[in-house]
Amino acid sequence: MTFNFSWAQYDSTYIFKDFNGDSIEDTLLKYYNGGSGYGGTFIEIHNGANDALYTMDSDGCFCQIRQTFIIPENLTQPKNAGFLTAITNQLLPTFRSGPDPSLSWMLAAELNNHQLWEDSLFIQIVHPQQPWIKGEIEIPSNYYIEMKGDLLGLYRHEHAASGAAEIMNDIGFMTYYAHNHYAYQKDTLELAAENEIYQVFKIKHGIITKKGDSHKWLFVSDVFVTWAPEKLRWASIGKMRLVGTYLFFEQHLSPNLYAPIHVINIETGKFGRFKHLIDENYDPLAAENDSMLFSLDNGTVEFTFQEIFAALDAYK
Repeated sequence: MTFNFSWAQYDSTYIFKDFNGDSIEDTLLKYYNGGSGYGGTFIEIHNGANDALYTMDSDGCFCQIRQTFIIPENLTQPKNAGFLTAITNQLLPTFRSGPDPSLSWMLAAELNNHQLWEDSLFIQIVHPQQPWIKGEIEIPSNYYIEMKGDLLGLYRHEHAASGAAEIMNDIGFMTYYAHNHYAYQKDTLELAAENEIYQVFKIKHGIITKKGDSHKWLFVSDVFVTWAPEKLRWASIGKMRLVGTYLFFEQHLSPNLYAPIHVINIETGKFGRFKHLIDENYDPLAAENDSMLFSLDNGTVEFTFQEIFAALDAYK
């Protein structure tokens, strides 16, 4: 029989149950701990037979829309499979067999992220190369996927949750906190720009475009690749301007007051982050302007839209 009770003062829950099938009652403790910028759920299981301790947690930055979990070595042993199942049932959202198009965009973006320290215009080029998808746009709910082997190593971050201090294992998970896109309801697609070919929609932390009966994700504010606000309750996608097959848009990185403007080629999906700050007295998103004015230490420099588009497309 399972008993559940909670101490609200510590936001803690104890569950007493035989989790590993040895007919001896084990103890699971679940609690939340965090501060103004970090926090997460912590799970501990004490083995009733020998008092061995098994733990995992989701402690991380409130800026993360995805999180990598590396399973601690002791929980990968077959005899402890019941403990791992109990922990993941408490810690993780619904399982999904593979990433949806928005998480696919983030994973591809991280693998195709280029820093351009010597370039005169861009400091970052990201080229996820995502396909057009037939059908309606779907904003996912929270879920996790399994990650193994080299793939897990590629997406191991300094903020990785459980297992970060463990011997490198080849089994883990990635959780996608997609609820941050839409707050309390999923019907939050906002038409932000359109022309005769494209409709461009924004949500709190993403941009999706439609062309006929197809769509694709163009951008997600992902702290590991494209930066993000310190807390994802603050929307990051701001104003936009559509110029032919190119999109300019603001990205708000609260609590910073400055909102940088970026450019994307809709067809190729290539994203460019500008090296310099845009002159605060010049709004390139205004319909009457066809250039960008950047502030330098010794003055300003101007690039026409056509020069910007050509420079973006030149990177392979």
